[in-house]
Amino acid sequence: MPSEIWNIDMWLFSETRNGPLSRDLVSIMNDSLTIESGKYILNIKEELLKKSLVLPSIYVYRAVLDHDIQCTDDFLDWIEQQDVDNQTNWRPSKNNK
Repeated sequence: MPSEIWNIDMWLFSETRNGPLSRDLVSIMNDSLTIESGKYILNIKEELLKKSLVLPSIYVYRAVLDHDIQCTDDFLDWIEQQDVDNQTNWRPSKNNK
């Protein structure tokens, strides 16, 4: 049994919606997350909350898993170059385990 339980944000969409669904990312994320990357993700998300910055969480995962971002300052620099207003089809590009 894992020592930490992760929650996944779920959104309700119509059956005809085009684009990614969280359920399709669960196994890929499990294969990609490590204890270390999980800590980076949680730390960045907690720091964003403290700063009252609301950004789509998928970008935190993407920054850590695909771009080796490890801290909030580096994340904030990286996110400035991203178009967070458009729908993303991102999936982890590598298995980090």
